[in-house]
Amino acid sequence: MQTNRIWQLSADEVGNINNVDFNLISNYSIEELTIQNRRLNESNERLENRLQLIIQTINELDNLYNSIKNDGFIKRYTTLKDAVKRIVTNNDLYDNP
Repeated sequence: MQTNRIWQLSADEVGNINNVDFNLISNYSIEELTIQNRRLNESNERLENRLQLIIQTINELDNLYNSIKNDGFIKRYTTLKDAVKRIVTNNDLYDNP
């Protein structure tokens, strides 16, 4: 079984990453770093909110499916089609530029 390469960094590779990060950071002033940190925190918060919305949507779809799986085909198809249509047209679930 092959494992993902990203989890197999050697100590030297990790050290190189840290050196690169330090060199990049040292080129910025405290104010620039503060602004960048704020932007990253805001981006992280948006991504966390989106992730929670996606998880909630998946759980709702799973609950819907479990509640109608014994219904007739036509009713089940129509209900699931409408649910998927709402998901596909929900722009909050997708990355907005």
